[in-house]
Amino acid sequence: MDGYGVNPGDMEALASRLRNGAADLEAGAGAPPPPAEAGEVTGAISGLVGALCTSMAGVVEGVGAAGDAVATSREVYENAEHDAGGQVPQIDAN
Repeated sequence: MDGYGVNPGDMEALASRLRNGAADLEAGAGAPPPPAEAGEVTGAISGLVGALCTSMAGVVEGVGAAGDAVATSREVYENAEHDAGGQVPQIDAN
């Protein structure tokens, strides 16, 4: 392929998938599970579950931010293409 090209519809679809994925992850997380019954290591397991929940929150935030970044990039790309197109001299077909 020569040059470059981006289909704004594809970029919007990708942004939407990322945003929806983040929302699905967040919805799927739901409430934390009840505390484990693990005897002496119950505290350690609860700490691990808490750390996993914190990590999942970071993943959700990151995926949502990636979707926002793709959407913003699409807008920047479209504006740049529009501006560049306006600077190209028009050829008279006659």
